[in-house]
This record gives sequence, structure tokens and C-alpha cells, in this order.
Amino acid sequence: MGIGKRIKERREALNLKQEELARLVGVTASAIGNYENGVSHPKEPVLYKLFTALMCDANYLYQDVVNSKKQSQISQTENTLIDNFRHLNDEGQKKVVDYLSDLTVCMRYKRDEKTIDIYRAAKSNDNRDHEIVSMPRHKIEKLKQLPKVTTEDKL
Repeated sequence: MGIGKRIKERREALNLKQEELARLVGVTASAIGNYENGVSHPKEPVLYKLFTALMCDANYLYQDVVNSKKQSQISQTENTLIDNFRHLNDEGQKKVVDYLSDLTVCMRYKRDEKTIDIYRAAKSNDNRDHEIVSMPRHKIEKLKQLPKVTTEDKL
């Protein structure tokens, strides 16, 4: 539901006709109809008059716009986690919260904005496997400053 639908919802809750609301805010009834149908949006001075006439604030009229923007900031993975969490009973939800608390305390799983992921080759059964290792940026900068070592230097 957008601002137009909220204007209509509030107008109807107050038992006002479009003509009556239009007279209160100083616009035509067709302008109110256009706002309600999403054809146009009220300009700032008209909005202030709408808040007064409808006895509501901006939070009420714009609540759906704000909520939809908040929803878009959540990734699909986060939405899946939330949906799954909501399907759990109280005991299951408590276990998830406890487990997440344990994971966030453990540095191995904690995200640090000053950390970047690097690839490190590791030997495993005579094969070369690659794993991602997190290392603080300042340590990587120090490593870059060290002289390069060749296989001849090791001998």
C-alpha cells in the first residue's frame, strides 16, 4: 500500500468524501482522486495540509514506502533465515539465538571490516587445495613490505 492508498484509507476512516477533503486542503476533488490512485503525488504544502485534515502524520502516510525500502536492504539469505526462524517453536528459537551468540563470539566466524579474505594454498594428500583465510589489512601490508623469498634462498 502506498501513500495514495493510505490517504484514501484515512479519508474513509474519517467518513470524508473526496470533495470535503479537497476543500480542507485547498485542491480539487480530482486532485485527491489522483493522489489516491497514484496518478500524482501531493506537493509539500499540500502534504502538510493533508496531515492536518486527515489527523495523521508523515509516518502514517509513508509507512509502506519506508517498510519496503527496509525490506530491500535484507538479502535473500537473511529473508530465508528469518522465515525459517519464525517456523520454530520457542525452544527452537532459543537454541538458534544461543548458537548465533556462540558463533559471533568466536573470532573464526566473526566479520571484521578491517579484514580481507586472501587465498592460501594448503597441501592436502599431495594435492594443492585452496582455502580462504581472513587476515587483517595491516598484516597484509606488512607482508607486502617483506623481501621476496625464492626457493634458492631456502637452500
